[in-house]
Amino acid sequence: MAWRNVDSVRIWFKTPDMVSLEQHLRWYEAYSQKTDDFVFLIRDRISGALTGQIAIYRVDHFRSDAEIGRLITAPGYEGKGLMKKACASLIEYAMTAVGLKRIYLEVLPSNERAIHLYQKLGFRAIRRDESLLVMTLERRPS
Repeated sequence: MAWRNVDSVRIWFKTPDMVSLEQHLRWYEAYSQKTDDFVFLIRDRISGALTGQIAIYRVDHFRSDAEIGRLITAPGYEGKGLMKKACASLIEYAMTAVGLKRIYLEVLPSNERAIHLYQKLGFRAIRRDESLLVMTLERRPS
Protein backbone atom coordinates (compact mmCIF):
# COMPACT_ATOMS: atom_id res chain seq x y z
CA MET A 1 0.00 0.00 0.00
CA ALA A 2 2.83 2.41 0.83
CA TRP A 3 4.49 1.76 -2.54
CA ARG A 4 1.16 2.22 -4.35
CA ASN A 5 0.63 5.59 -2.65
CA VAL A 6 3.95 7.10 -3.75
CA ASP A 7 3.04 10.02 -6.04
CA SER A 8 5.38 8.93 -8.83
CA VAL A 9 3.72 5.47 -8.81
CA ARG A 10 0.04 6.13 -8.28
CA ILE A 11 -0.20 8.62 -11.17
CA TRP A 12 0.20 5.67 -13.55
CA PHE A 13 -2.75 3.68 -12.18
CA LYS A 14 -6.20 3.88 -13.77
CA THR A 15 -7.40 5.10 -10.39
CA PRO A 16 -4.60 7.38 -9.18
CA ASP A 17 -6.20 8.34 -5.86
CA MET A 18 -4.42 7.64 -2.59
CA VAL A 19 -5.45 4.29 -1.09
CA SER A 20 -6.47 4.29 2.58
CA LEU A 21 -5.74 1.40 4.89
CA GLU A 22 -9.46 0.57 4.93
CA GLN A 23 -9.60 0.49 1.11
CA HIS A 24 -6.46 -1.64 0.97
CA LEU A 25 -7.84 -4.13 3.49
CA ARG A 26 -11.12 -4.39 1.53
CA TRP A 27 -9.11 -4.97 -1.67
CA TYR A 28 -6.99 -7.62 0.04
CA GLU A 29 -10.05 -9.42 1.41
CA ALA A 30 -11.57 -9.61 -2.10
CA TYR A 31 -8.19 -10.50 -3.63
CA SER A 32 -7.65 -13.39 -1.22
CA GLN A 33 -10.89 -14.99 -2.44
CA LYS A 34 -9.85 -15.02 -6.09
CA THR A 35 -8.42 -18.08 -7.81
CA ASP A 36 -7.24 -16.26 -10.95
CA ASP A 37 -5.19 -13.43 -9.47
CA PHE A 38 -1.59 -13.73 -8.26
CA VAL A 39 0.63 -10.96 -6.89
CA PHE A 40 4.36 -11.64 -6.65
CA LEU A 41 6.86 -9.71 -4.57
CA ILE A 42 10.24 -9.08 -6.16
CA ARG A 43 13.23 -9.67 -3.91
CA ASP A 44 16.87 -8.78 -4.52
CA ARG A 45 18.80 -12.06 -4.52
CA ILE A 46 21.85 -10.60 -2.82
CA SER A 47 20.46 -8.27 -0.16
CA GLY A 48 17.09 -9.94 0.28
CA ALA A 49 15.39 -6.54 0.09
CA LEU A 50 11.90 -6.32 -1.39
CA THR A 51 12.26 -4.29 -4.58
CA GLY A 52 8.78 -4.35 -6.07
CA GLN A 53 5.71 -6.28 -7.04
CA ILE A 54 4.10 -7.65 -10.19
CA ALA A 55 0.82 -9.46 -10.76
CA ILE A 56 -0.86 -11.76 -13.21
CA TYR A 57 -4.63 -11.85 -13.05
CA ARG A 58 -7.78 -12.74 -14.95
CA VAL A 59 -6.02 -16.03 -15.69
CA ASP A 60 -8.36 -17.83 -18.09
CA HIS A 61 -7.30 -21.40 -18.83
CA PHE A 62 -10.11 -21.86 -21.37
CA ARG A 63 -8.92 -18.91 -23.47
CA SER A 64 -5.32 -19.55 -22.46
CA ASP A 65 -4.62 -15.92 -21.56
CA ALA A 66 -4.16 -13.53 -18.64
CA GLU A 67 -3.45 -9.91 -17.87
CA ILE A 68 -0.30 -8.64 -16.19
CA GLY A 69 -0.06 -5.43 -14.21
CA ARG A 70 0.15 -3.85 -10.78
CA LEU A 71 3.83 -3.31 -11.50
CA ILE A 72 5.40 -1.27 -8.73
CA THR A 73 9.09 -0.71 -8.15
CA ALA A 74 9.93 0.06 -4.52
CA PRO A 75 11.37 3.51 -3.86
CA GLY A 76 15.13 3.53 -4.43
CA TYR A 77 15.11 0.64 -6.90
CA GLU A 78 13.82 2.46 -9.98
CA GLY A 79 15.85 2.49 -13.18
CA LYS A 80 17.92 -0.61 -12.40
CA GLY A 81 16.23 -3.00 -14.83
CA LEU A 82 14.61 -5.01 -12.06
CA MET A 83 11.08 -4.68 -13.43
CA LYS A 84 12.17 -5.80 -16.89
CA LYS A 85 13.70 -8.95 -15.37
CA ALA A 86 10.61 -9.56 -13.25
CA CYS A 87 8.28 -9.13 -16.24
CA ALA A 88 10.39 -11.44 -18.39
CA SER A 89 10.40 -14.08 -15.64
CA LEU A 90 6.64 -13.85 -15.13
CA ILE A 91 6.00 -14.05 -18.88
CA GLU A 92 8.25 -17.12 -19.16
CA TYR A 93 6.50 -18.77 -16.21
CA ALA A 94 3.02 -17.96 -17.54
CA MET A 95 3.73 -19.29 -21.00
CA THR A 96 5.67 -22.41 -20.03
CA ALA A 97 4.56 -23.63 -16.59
CA VAL A 98 1.00 -22.30 -16.78
CA GLY A 99 0.68 -22.90 -20.53
CA LEU A 100 -0.80 -19.56 -21.51
CA LYS A 101 -0.69 -18.51 -25.16
CA ARG A 102 -1.36 -14.81 -24.73
CA ILE A 103 -0.67 -12.14 -22.13
CA TYR A 104 -2.20 -8.70 -22.33
CA LEU A 105 -2.02 -5.47 -20.37
CA GLU A 106 -3.50 -2.01 -20.14
CA VAL A 107 -1.36 1.07 -19.76
CA LEU A 108 -2.01 4.80 -19.77
CA PRO A 109 -0.99 6.20 -23.18
CA SER A 110 1.06 8.89 -21.43
CA ASN A 111 3.19 6.31 -19.56
CA GLU A 112 5.95 6.27 -22.17
CA ARG A 113 8.49 4.60 -19.89
CA ALA A 114 6.22 1.60 -19.28
CA ILE A 115 5.22 1.38 -22.95
CA HIS A 116 8.90 1.31 -23.92
CA LEU A 117 9.52 -1.51 -21.43
CA TYR A 118 6.57 -3.52 -22.75
CA GLN A 119 7.72 -3.06 -26.34
CA LYS A 120 11.21 -4.29 -25.41
CA LEU A 121 9.54 -7.39 -23.93
CA GLY A 122 7.70 -8.01 -27.21
CA PHE A 123 4.26 -6.56 -26.51
CA ARG A 124 2.47 -4.82 -29.36
CA ALA A 125 -0.37 -2.33 -29.23
CA ILE A 126 -3.75 -3.69 -30.34
CA ARG A 127 -6.11 -0.92 -29.23
CA ARG A 128 -5.71 2.68 -28.14
CA ASP A 129 -8.07 5.40 -27.03
CA GLU A 130 -7.54 8.55 -24.99
CA SER A 131 -7.66 6.68 -21.68
CA LEU A 132 -5.90 3.34 -22.29
CA LEU A 133 -3.51 1.50 -24.53
CA VAL A 134 -4.04 -2.26 -24.69
CA MET A 135 -1.01 -4.35 -25.58
CA THR A 136 -0.61 -8.07 -26.14
CA LEU A 137 2.15 -10.65 -26.31
CA GLU A 138 1.54 -14.02 -27.92
CA ARG A 139 3.56 -17.16 -27.42
CA ARG A 140 5.62 -18.05 -30.43
CA PRO A 141 4.85 -21.50 -31.84
CA SER A 142 7.52 -24.03 -30.96
